[in-house]
Order: sequence, then C-alpha cells, then structure tokens
Amino acid sequence: MRILLLSQFYPPVLGGEERHVRNLGAALAQRGHHVAVGTLMHPGSPETELDGVVRVHRLRGTLQRLSSLHTDPERHHAPPFPDLELVLALKRLVAQERPDIVHAHNWIYASFLPLKVLSGARLVVTLHDYGLVCAKKNFMHLGTHLCCGPAPAKCLPCATGHYGAVKAAATTLANWASSFAARRVVDRFIAVSHAVARHTGLTQGRAPYEVIPNFVPDDIGVLGPEDPCLRELPGDGFILFVGDMMRLKGIEVLLHAYAGLKRAPQLVLIGRRVADTPTEFPPNVRVFSTWPHSAIMHAWRRSLFGVLPSIGPEACATVIMEAMASGKAVVATDVGGMPDLVAHGETGLLVAPGDPHALAHAMQTLLDDRVLLARLEATSLARVGRLKAGAVVDRIERVYRDVLRPAASRSAVPAPQGSGRAIMPVYLAEIALLRVRRMLQKSATLVTNSGALAIGTIAAAGLGFVYWWLAARLFPPEVIGKASALLSVMGLVGLLGEAGLGTLLMGEIVRHPGKERGLVGAAASVAVALATGFALLFVFGEGYLNSSTGPIDGWVEGVAFVLGCGLTVFSAVADQALVGNLRSTGRMTRQVLFSTFKLILIGTAAAAGYASNAAILLTWVAGILASWIGVDLLTRGGARHLVGFPDFQLLHTLRRKVFDHYTLDVALQTPGVIMPYLVLILLSPVINAAFISLWMLVSMASLVPAAMATVLFPVVRASPKQSRHNFLLSLMASLLFSVVCAAFIFTYSEEFLAVFNPAYREIAGSSLRFLGFSLLGSTLKFHACTLARLSGEMRKASRWFTLGGLLELCFAVAGAKLDGLQGLVLGWTLAISMEGAGAALILAFAMKLDSAAGPARERPTASPLQT
Repeated sequence: MRILLLSQFYPPVLGGEERHVRNLGAALAQRGHHVAVGTLMHPGSPETELDGVVRVHRLRGTLQRLSSLHTDPERHHAPPFPDLELVLALKRLVAQERPDIVHAHNWIYASFLPLKVLSGARLVVTLHDYGLVCAKKNFMHLGTHLCCGPAPAKCLPCATGHYGAVKAAATTLANWASSFAARRVVDRFIAVSHAVARHTGLTQGRAPYEVIPNFVPDDIGVLGPEDPCLRELPGDGFILFVGDMMRLKGIEVLLHAYAGLKRAPQLVLIGRRVADTPTEFPPNVRVFSTWPHSAIMHAWRRSLFGVLPSIGPEACATVIMEAMASGKAVVATDVGGMPDLVAHGETGLLVAPGDPHALAHAMQTLLDDRVLLARLEATSLARVGRLKAGAVVDRIERVYRDVLRPAASRSAVPAPQGSGRAIMPVYLAEIALLRVRRMLQKSATLVTNSGALAIGTIAAAGLGFVYWWLAARLFPPEVIGKASALLSVMGLVGLLGEAGLGTLLMGEIVRHPGKERGLVGAAASVAVALATGFALLFVFGEGYLNSSTGPIDGWVEGVAFVLGCGLTVFSAVADQALVGNLRSTGRMTRQVLFSTFKLILIGTAAAAGYASNAAILLTWVAGILASWIGVDLLTRGGARHLVGFPDFQLLHTLRRKVFDHYTLDVALQTPGVIMPYLVLILLSPVINAAFISLWMLVSMASLVPAAMATVLFPVVRASPKQSRHNFLLSLMASLLFSVVCAAFIFTYSEEFLAVFNPAYREIAGSSLRFLGFSLLGSTLKFHACTLARLSGEMRKASRWFTLGGLLELCFAVAGAKLDGLQGLVLGWTLAISMEGAGAALILAFAMKLDSAAGPARERPTASPLQT
C-alpha cells in the first residue's frame, strides 16, 4: 500500500503524538509499505528529508505564518478548518505520492477534507485528543472540571477564556463545521481510547470507528548509550513524573501529595515548563527540562515507580506505556484513557483525579509494600506486549485493508464500540453521484444562483451571529443597545428608500436587454436619494426630540448613520440587480465579504479602545465599502460594470409596478425592522442589548419560511397545475420548522442570552422565551404575501398588511407599558398570531379553489384577498 501520514508536527518537534507518527511510519515501512509523511514546516528543518526510508515533506500554511496567532513559538498548530495554502500544498503532495490511504492525526485532517473525493484515497483519522468536539482539545470545561458535552452556551465562553474572544469564535465555529463534515467524509476514525470514542460522540453516532491505542516500538526496552544529562539524576529509587509541568497534568496535586509522604525518596520531574508551571518546588524535588527520549527511558529504568496524576482526561498516555515497557508500576488517575492502560491492583494503582490525599495514600502504599510493587512491575512488563508495535500496527493495517475493500464487504465496526453503522456500498454512492451530477448540469443556472443565494444568506447570518456575539463581549450593553437600534432604523430607512426598486429589478432587468445598466443606475440613484433624505430627516428629528437621551450622541454618529443608510440602500438595489442578471454568486461574495470585514473591524475597533456607537456604525459603513471594492477586484470590474448612466425614462414607465412592490414590502417588513428601535425608546439601551441578541436569532430563523414563500412565485408560475400541492408543501414545511425553532427558543432562551453576555441573562431573564412563537404568524403572512403577488393584488393586500403592522406596533407598545419587556414580547406575539390566523383563513380559502381558478391562472380572477 501507498500510505501518506499527516501530522501537524513531526520530530525534531517532540511529543507523544509526534513520536507515535514517526514510529508508525517506520513500522509500516518495515512491513513493505511505501510511506510518506506530510507535516507543517518547522524552523530550521528541510522541506523534504528521509527519515530512514520514510520521506518527510514539510508544508507551509497561511495561519502558520501568522506568529501572533500562536502562543507557543515552537508549535504553530494547524487550524480546525481548511487553510487554503495548506490545502494547495497537500494537493501537490497527493499528486506526487498517489496514496491509497491518507492517515491524518487530529486537526490537519480539515485541510485534506476538500481534496478527499478528488484524491481517490481513503481517509483514516486518528483522534489523539478530544479536538473533534472541543476547541481546546482537552474536554475540560473552563479548565476546572470534566465537560459533560459540547453546547454553544458552554463552548464559546469556555474557549474565550483560553483563546480570547476573536480566536475563540473562529476556532469553535470552524471546529463544529469541520467535525460535521468529517463525520460524513472520513472512512474510519481511530480513537486512541474508549474515553476519546465516548466523549467525541463516536459511540452515539453513525461514523465508523475503532478503538486502537497508541504504541511503543518493539525494541523500546533496549537502552542506548547513556546521555550526559543522566548524571544529574539522584540514585536509584526515585519517583518519576514525565510530561508537561502544568495544572491539567496534576502537577500541583502531585506536589501537595508528595509533601505528605513519609520517608519519601526524591521526586524527579522531566518535562516542558509552561505558563502555569509552579515557580518554586520543594527541596527534595528535582526538576529537569525536556530531555532526549533515550535519556527518559534510562530514567524510567532507574526509577522506583511512575506517577501521572492528571486532572484532565488524558487520551492515551504514552508515558504509561514507556513505564510499563521499563517494568515499572504507575500511580495514575481514574480519568480519560488511563483505565485502558492501567489495571488497578494489577499493573498500577488508580486514584480519583484532583485528590492529593488519595494520591499520597497510593504512593505511600507502593513505598511501604515492596512485595506489591514487585508484583505490579512483573505484570506491567508481561502485559506491555499488547501495546507494542507488533500488536498495534497489525490492527492499523487491518483498518487500512478494510477501508480499501468495497464498502459492501467491509467489516462492521465492533459491536462493543457501539457504532453499528451500515456503510453505503461504494458503487451505489458512485451511481448516485453521477445522477446528481447530470441533474445539476441540466439545471446549472438555477442551481448556481439558488445555491449562491442560500450560501450567501446562511454565511452572512452565521457571521452576523458571531459579530453580535463578539460585540456583546467587547462593548458595554448600553452601547450595544443604542447601536443596534440605530442599525434597525438604518434598515428601515433602507427599506423605505429602496422603494420596491430592487424587487422590480429582479423581475424586469432581463426584459430590457441592452438597457440593464441604465435601469440599475436609475434605480440606485432614486433609492440612494430617497434613503439619504429619510436619513437626514431622522437625524435632525432625533436630535430635536431626543437631544440628550437619543442614540445619536454627536456629529460622527450622524454622519456615519447617513452614510450607512445610503450605502445600505445602494447595496440592496445592486444585490437584487445581481440576482436579476443571474449573477447570484456576486451577491453571495459581497455578503460574505461584508460580514467578514465588519467582523474584523469590530475586533480591531475594540482592540484600539474605541467602544462607542460610532465605532459600531463605522464598522458597518466601512464593511459595505470594503465588500464592494472586494467584489470589484475579484470580478475584474464587475461591480463597476453593473451600474451605468441612469435611464430615468425607462424607470418612469415601470412606476406602477414599482409602487405596488413598494407598498407591499414596506407594509410587510416595517414592524419587524423598527422593533429594536422601539425597544430602545420604550425601555432602555441596556434592555435592548439583551433583546437584540434573541431578536437576531428569530430574524435568522424567519429567513427559512420567507425564502420558501419567495421561491413559490417561480415554482407556481412554472407548474400551475401543482400550485395547491406546492403551496401545501411549502406551508407545512415552514410551519414545522417554525414550531421547532419556537420550542428551542422557549426552552433555551436564557442559555442563548448567556452565550452573548452573562449579563444579558440577568437583564432579560425568561421574558423573551415566547418570542419564537411569532414565527408561526410570520410564516402564514409570508405565504399570504406570495399569494397576493401571484394574483396581482399587491396593492389591496398591502392595505391589510399595513393594518396588521399597526396592530403589531400598538400591541407591542401597550405590552411594554403594562409589563415591560415581557409585555412587549407577548403583545407583539399576540398581534402577529392574530394576523397569522387571518392569513390562514385566506390561504385555506385559496386551497379550496380549483387549480384553474387558483393564483396561477393566466387570465384575471377574483383573489381571495379581495375580501
């Protein structure tokens, strides 16, 4: 077999994982396989070299070059997402080595995932830690206790304490995405212990896996020449600890326990000093920095016994195997993968983690009972054979052979490990892929544009979530409350200024070939002029009415607000023009660039000490400008060529359609857009900061039923005979989705607030839990709006939606006056539910009509909305 091993580090970088990969490569090569290693570049190491007969390729990644992102100058870790430069380097390496098997170790697998299908190689991933579910990899919540499982409310705050807010958000979200993809792409996971399999969710999931421990070389017991550093060791009979001298390794517990021993021999510590290494040690404790591995094996041979008192769940401690191979007993903690290696009372002793008294008792027992110690040593030496290369590499080879066989004939994952996955036969998967490919090719334009719209919307929503989460961590609640209110007004001004022109462009731009740029230019000019006028009115009116308490505190906020309104409405019109030109990928690119730039800018502003309303507004303005510049550069002038000299005459001929779309859009969207500003005025900026966090989640959820209702327009036009079926399918799916979201928000509203800022939970409490139920009424409204567009009764429908919007605002105001935030939420939800009930009656009436008299009929018909 041709085997490519991927590891983020490789000797001369030292560590258990690095030694494992090196030993595995050597053992596989000895068995006749062609083995190569791909690893990250290390300063002072050659790009390619031979390690025995194994060729080592050192690759560069973009994030590896950014030294400021890494706390350890010697270890620039691979990210949990595809690093573009590293992906390209791996692509070249795969083309050169042509592997049958790619065996990746931990996060470097993420950069191979995009290449997996095209490479033709089978992918095996060994999990040496808990990185599949834990951004910190150690499965310790807040660094103090064993985690009970991943959840957004836990993971983001926990990772923030380790990485900082910006890196935590990027690392956690990227790790979730890569993990989701890996569970569906990886041909076989290898967990190094049952604890790793259990805590990473492999035992409860359907991804194929096996539990195979790390190993030590067959000749590990053969000692080489003595290193000069061994002269510093005390005489035979000391207690030995090998590993990073950090709190999670239990170093503080060990020192505490050691202090309580009677007639204790010297304690020897060998390992790296890290940030939380104790600065002082007792006189009888000898501390040595990182030693050569050969010297450590000599130290094991001279020791009395070993101790590994880790607090965290060690995945598979190689030092325990090395101690056993040296015929030494080990006192370890009963956590993580330790019980897989240490049989209590047979090869060592297990104690509860973090208990210095239990640890001291176990060590004292071995010091006092030399008969027991001798028996443990003999058993350890006898049982270490199952942890040597000869036994373990056989099992890894069987995994390779198994995944290379057609899927139908692969062996099932062992039942005790709980997978039970039936893997789809490869030939069936290939047939399915071919059929999907042909379907996509036949509808390439539709798939490309609809897919781009979906990707852009989802990416922008996800990055928007991270933006507000980060802002909530970096800015005071009062600033967040005021800024979010201004941005909601900016959205309203954009909606009013857009005036239905963007919606018009989507349908009309293709009907006027040769005049597209002029039509877009005219629409953008009118929209920007209207939005600027509305923005100036708001700024001066707000300053006159709320000069001391309003969200606009000075001329900087005012200018930023006006600029933001103009750019927002221009982007809305231009985005719709891109869709109308069937260039939705351009809109997707701009949305992603905008969301990315503003996320970078908010972090930069906070780091520079700017924590005001203006700072948040300016990130928005600068993000929009940068996104259009980025689109123009990426499309080689495509953004500039989108807009031409305004053709106001053509726009004038379409004024009736513009007005109809405008009235319906404004009536439908205004209450939702203005709601955060209403909360600010009626309650307070601090309450609005908490409100906007959950309001954003509801708004993101509403994108799904809104999109499904919008898609009905072309679908029903294309297939009028199936209009009733399509309406029912869209409505039922949207309602089901809304019910699930409402239940989630009702159950976890307080936990979700805590993800943004623990203070938000105290501010809002359970007041927002009913907010998700407004999705049900919104879903019915969206579908009633689509029915109105199809029947050509937009103007009449807009009157009813206007009344409904006034009802929503009145109920929200009344609720806020009666019972604060909870009253506002209940009032809003009740009003929108009443609208939804009315929309449901209209839809039910429409469903009873014969398809010939339905909304898709070509000749004029009576619309249900006329009632």
